[in-house]
Amino acid sequence: MARKDKEDSGPEYIDTGDNSSRMVSLESAVAQEAGEEAHRISSEARKEAERKNLYAEKQAESILKEARENAEAQAEKMRQQVLSGVAIEKKRRTMKIQEDVHREILQRAVSRIQTMVDTDEYRPILLAHIVEAGIGLDVPAARINASERERSMISGDLMREAEKRVKTLTGRSTRLTISEEPPLKKLGVVLTSEDNRTSYNNQIDTRLMRKSTKIRQFIYERLFGE
Repeated sequence: MARKDKEDSGPEYIDTGDNSSRMVSLESAVAQEAGEEAHRISSEARKEAERKNLYAEKQAESILKEARENAEAQAEKMRQQVLSGVAIEKKRRTMKIQEDVHREILQRAVSRIQTMVDTDEYRPILLAHIVEAGIGLDVPAARINASERERSMISGDLMREAEKRVKTLTGRSTRLTISEEPPLKKLGVVLTSEDNRTSYNNQIDTRLMRKSTKIRQFIYERLFGE
């Protein structure tokens, strides 16, 4: 009965009466189990390696994608900076050209008027400046001051004519007299109320500055056709 139980328990326990045969069967079983374990470990290691390779590839793709996006963003940023710099430089040059032309026009205008003083051609200009100042000041009586050259042209007849024009244009009466103050250094007139509280500066430089915006607009339209 003992021998039959051994036969039922597996081939490694078959009693052949030869211990060496029994040891061989045991070693074969161990070797087979070891081979299977090695195969399992190898298979798992290969799968783990494949998984890591796949992860590494995806990570590399992600890094490359991010690098491309960053590079494109940097390139676009640089492009915008360049365009902005060009626009700023263009605007700066445009403004400089406008200012240069504006300054040149003002200088020519003043030079032109200076050459007209002491001539009959200047009298209607001087009259118009007095009338404009009289309307702007809007007082019953005012004193006129001007440059020394212009004051010599402001006669009683000129002042009466100016008073009439102010009356015609506004319906108000304004009495004009020559100021007792020293003559002005620059061309043009300044009208001051008799109580010295208000005045109207209508000198050439001041008149041109008041029209500066229109002059600049005219220059821009002529230079750039807009």
